Amino acid sequence: MPDIGVIEGIDASRNILIRQLASWFDEEKCSKGVTSLENYRKEMGL
Repeated sequence: MPDIGVIEGIDASRNILIRQLASWFDEEKCSKGVTSLENYRKEMGL
């Protein structure tokens, strides 16, 4: 895996998830990961 920055990683993850919108996730097996994504926050010095 190439070493990419945080913003680039977030964008890459979004692109993957957008392509997977038509896919179904196993609620039980993916619950921990989905919860982590829902709770992810990063403070940006804007």
